[in-house]
Amino acid sequence: MFRMTPIVKNLLIINVVMFVIPFFILPIIHSSGLLAEIAIRQFDQYFGLHFFLSDRFIPTQILTYAFLHQDFNHLLYNMIGLVMIGPLLESVLGPKKFLWYYLGTGIGAGIIFSLVQAIDIVPFVSHARAMLDHGFDPADLRLLYHEFDANGTQFLSVLDDFENFPNEEFTRQRATDLVRSLMKAKTEQHLLMGASGSVFGLLFGLTYMYPNREVTLFFIPIPIRLVVIVGIFVAIEIYSGFRNSANDHVSHATHIGGVLIGFLIMRFWKIKSRYY
Repeated sequence: MFRMTPIVKNLLIINVVMFVIPFFILPIIHSSGLLAEIAIRQFDQYFGLHFFLSDRFIPTQILTYAFLHQDFNHLLYNMIGLVMIGPLLESVLGPKKFLWYYLGTGIGAGIIFSLVQAIDIVPFVSHARAMLDHGFDPADLRLLYHEFDANGTQFLSVLDDFENFPNEEFTRQRATDLVRSLMKAKTEQHLLMGASGSVFGLLFGLTYMYPNREVTLFFIPIPIRLVVIVGIFVAIEIYSGFRNSANDHVSHATHIGGVLIGFLIMRFWKIKSRYY
């Protein structure tokens, strides 16, 4: 029989409350629809995880991001994972260790997400800062613009004017402002929210302890060992991460990060697998 454990229950409540505040409470406070939309965005911007070079980054975001969700489905899927896996792991680890494990995998997943983003963002920011410090010509600016992978055309007039009049003070100032705008946009391109890193960590933790335990998934009517399920999930996440589809808005690095940090925590605690 299913039993809700204390830490899982409290984590569930916190996640739901953090979801309710921007989507229901703030819109009531702000009677205007426009003000409500602004309030929701500001809430996400403050508590969601920004890249560490962004002006919006706050160190506490490395924890608070894991209690925010973009919409109801995002919340629902993560909370289903929490209440299905969490009580089993909490019963084995105990409340204190379970809480540290949950928070640790969430924080670690956020850090790994940022490190993966740094592979793309840091060289771009370094390039932009070098241009601002040492000067640049129209070819440098156009190259930076294409590195940003800009889809809009709002900056094309600045590029054209700078190419036609590179020595004019006005066009050079606009070009400099464009470099700063692109650098700011690049560092704020991704905002991480959601408990999925911790949920993947929970799934791995249970699998680490009971790799041969068989479960039946609702869409596959035969028992499958947990180690096989996790192996398939990790393979899919790695493949999807490298595929990097333009329409894929899932943070695969966060999921893999939750698994990796979960493994490191289990090894640090010297917890042994139970092959039964």
